[in-house]
Amino acid sequence: MAKTGEERIKMSLEMFELAKKSVIASILHNHDKGDISEAEMKILILKKIYGDDLSSGVEQDFMERALKGKAKP
Repeated sequence: MAKTGEERIKMSLEMFELAKKSVIASILHNHDKGDISEAEMKILILKKIYGDDLSSGVEQDFMERALKGKAKP
């Protein structure tokens, strides 16, 4: 509780980056091919984080945008 709002935001961002690195490492470790495209990686991250909680419409839109190179990580 002694932390400032700025310190809390910084901690949250650091935890998010650590979680993202962990997800990416897991994907790379479990992926059959050694080379994953950026679009593929974005889709795999999305599926790994959200799984079945993601509606099919949102997932389909993201996949289309990622494959066109327009999705942001």
